Amino acid sequence: MNKAILIGNLGKDIEVRHTTIDHTVATLSLATTEKIKDQSQTEWHRVILYGKLVELCDSCLKKGAQVYVEGKSRKKTWEKDGIKRYTTEIVASQIILLGSGTNLGVNKAIFIGRLGIDPEIRYTKEGLAVANISLATNEKNGDGFETQWHRIIALGKLAEVCERYLEKGRQICIEGRFRTRSWEKDGVTRSSTEVIAAHLEMLGSKQTDNAPLKESIVSSETLGTDCIDDIPF
Repeated sequence: MNKAILIGNLGKDIEVRHTTIDHTVATLSLATTEKIKDQSQTEWHRVILYGKLVELCDSCLKKGAQVYVEGKSRKKTWEKDGIKRYTTEIVASQIILLGSGTNLGVNKAIFIGRLGIDPEIRYTKEGLAVANISLATNEKNGDGFETQWHRIIALGKLAEVCERYLEKGRQICIEGRFRTRSWEKDGVTRSSTEVIAAHLEMLGSKQTDNAPLKESIVSSETLGTDCIDDIPF
């Protein structure tokens, strides 16, 4: 399962283009603003629309409009100036115009998939446990299946649970929010989109002797975002 739900405001008018095989594609720049502890945090999301969904939205989606978007997360890779670059975008399956305004938004990701490797556990200088999880979701696409890889970050108690119970091949359900970080390396600005986990549920039969079949844990994400700006990877 690979599902994204966003409610936010458009940062600019919809951008529509036509491919060489006469498909219609549109790109939205969507801002979601949420209350994290006592602070408001804004994340920007790249949303892609195809075909009839573009035709339905072309005349009504303007800068500032508030919309509900439901779709799936997809990673895109390309090369520029000999450097491999990545971006994460949301391919919309449904979009609803809600109006305009500055209401707080919704930024939610829900994945059910399997770990590609054992979790990588490290600690911040304040001693906060941080788990880096590489999760694969596999969904039917036409006559075949499409695999997407997602970078999941778990914090505090949730990270400790990951270290104790999770291993390569384990199936889990993760719920969290998208977060994009940017940094410079070799004079090039790079970015990475990850999901900060809020809840984790262990599924399937791959478990340690003492691990419950299902366990739902709430993350210590409520500590706020200041404690994860210095994640050591």
